[in-house]
Amino acid sequence: MDLRLHLPAGAGATPGPASLLYHRHDERLWGLLSFLLTGELAQEGGDWVFRPARFLPGMGIGGLRGYWRFVMQGRRTAAAYLARRGLPRPQVAWDEMRAGLDLARQMAEEER
Repeated sequence: MDLRLHLPAGAGATPGPASLLYHRHDERLWGLLSFLLTGELAQEGGDWVFRPARFLPGMGIGGLRGYWRFVMQGRRTAAAYLARRGLPRPQVAWDEMRAGLDLARQMAEEER
């Protein structure tokens, strides 16, 4: 199924490989749903047409199994990215991260 797109002049679109990312969530960023379509972008007349060829599920698709797949794919992608560039895995300051989460929870409770 082709998707007809009406892009504004000067958008910088060019025909060729393309992707379209969809995501939605509520005002508190819960209920995240996302997926990625990859395919080709072509110009027909005055319109642009996106021809999807591949569907890549993201967060919120496939339940717990889908979430696990998303996390594991992200880990593999990150490891490959670092390996290609000869970079070490970054260290995470977990204590600072937990302190920030605690502060965010505290602020959310005060709003209620």
